[in-house]
Amino acid sequence: MILTALAAVLAFIPLTFSAFWGPMAYALVGGTAGGTVLTIVFLPAAYAIWFKIKRPLRGESGVGDTPPLAEEWNAA
Repeated sequence: MILTALAAVLAFIPLTFSAFWGPMAYALVGGTAGGTVLTIVFLPAAYAIWFKIKRPLRGESGVGDTPPLAEEWNAA
């Protein structure tokens, strides 16, 4: 996703020198960059706050207990 947004932003840069397409290119660059940052940073943080997801403590996996069959399989 970051590479796609970066490619779009870099593709709009030559348009910024145009008198006709320049303002639209600036809007597209800002919107694409801002939307990417919001999607990568804000959206996961909002999801974690909304559903009260906490980081696991050191040494904990954060996933539930392993089923007994998996423990027996790993012991072999």
